[in-house]
Amino acid sequence: ADLGLLCRQTQPRGYSQEPAPNSPTPCAQAEDWRSARAIYDFHALDIDGNDVSLERYRGSVCIITNVASK
Repeated sequence: ADLGLLCRQTQPRGYSQEPAPNSPTPCAQAEDWRSARAIYDFHALDIDGNDVSLERYRGSVCIITNVASK
């Protein structure tokens, strides 16, 4: 199974525009996640859909949670 890091773009509650896409998008290129040495090698979309490098959080305690549901 492909266990790459995935991100899902979400919208705040009450957001009246078109809903976020249902399919997850990879945070890194498929070939990159296998060679990643730390979380700082990845990037994700923030709640506003902006690309954010996890390098931004170096030196901070990071808790990464899987919030996927069926």
